Amino acid sequence: MRFLVINGSNGLGCRVLGVALIMLSASMVYGQVPDSGSSSDSGAYVLRDAGYEVFSSDVNLDGHPDLLLRSSARLTLLPLRKSVIPLVLPPISPTFALFSMPDGGYDLEFSLLDSTLRDPSWKPARYRLVYGDVHGDGIYELLLDPQQTGYPALLIESANTGVVLIQLLDKESINADLSSSGTSAELTEVNDDQRADLVVRVDGVVFQVVIASEEGQFFVLADPDDEDEQSDDNDQAATTLIWKEFCGALEASDIEAALRYVSSDSQQRYREAFIQVPDLSAIAGHWSDFRPVSIGRYYAEYSLTQTVLGQEETHMITFVKEGDRWVLQEF
Repeated sequence: MRFLVINGSNGLGCRVLGVALIMLSASMVYGQVPDSGSSSDSGAYVLRDAGYEVFSSDVNLDGHPDLLLRSSARLTLLPLRKSVIPLVLPPISPTFALFSMPDGGYDLEFSLLDSTLRDPSWKPARYRLVYGDVHGDGIYELLLDPQQTGYPALLIESANTGVVLIQLLDKESINADLSSSGTSAELTEVNDDQRADLVVRVDGVVFQVVIASEEGQFFVLADPDDEDEQSDDNDQAATTLIWKEFCGALEASDIEAALRYVSSDSQQRYREAFIQVPDLSAIAGHWSDFRPVSIGRYYAEYSLTQTVLGQEETHMITFVKEGDRWVLQEF
């Protein structure tokens, strides 16, 4: 390993530091689990700060993509009297691979053979790396959001032993294919429980919200006729977020953006109504106290307080399901 000493140095100090650098470089083996105490912010951003690059291949030749997440070394400057030594530190989180399994799932491995790591078939994969605290413990997890059709979406967490696969986010578990064109995912807290929830968007519009469970996982019911508290939470979170973004579009006087959250059979009449409003941005300012009245599988009703000329009155808002997503019907 080569290093640079700036502005002169003490000879003995350089020799000691040179030995230290050589020892550090020797320890930087892909797949080695770093000391958990080496991360900053008590490990909150370990996965983010690892600088992962994503590669894909079909290493096990089963016709499904395998993934390699290669972490990056870190460069820091070490001051020594009148010298500054560039010091290369090992990655704070290990390189690991995700191999497809016969049952359709994925297996995470970070004790990888050198031949696997250096396999020339690994090519850069198109993924968005999304971070959020799905456990509510201050530690940020990693969601691999695919930008290629047919590639898996996976949720990863950091652990004392390295990294752990929390969940494969597929159509069966979340009722959405995150690899579909125009589809994207976010991890953001929606229901004020300190855990980041999964927000799925299609062409930038909220498609659905899936609330994080106590285990930091995401599920929707396969049978929409089943009654379940988790589904009610998902539907309430989705309709509440849609209403918030709809109001935000009105405040920005963006009629077309607002209408994207309105049912197809109501769009024309509301477009005509919005055009007639002198100050569209002021409408949402008259609404407050938005709260659920009833939420079913295909229909939801909310109430809010509407203030007109200093007088308050209760106003009802209705949502309906169009396909698999909630839209505004009456407001």
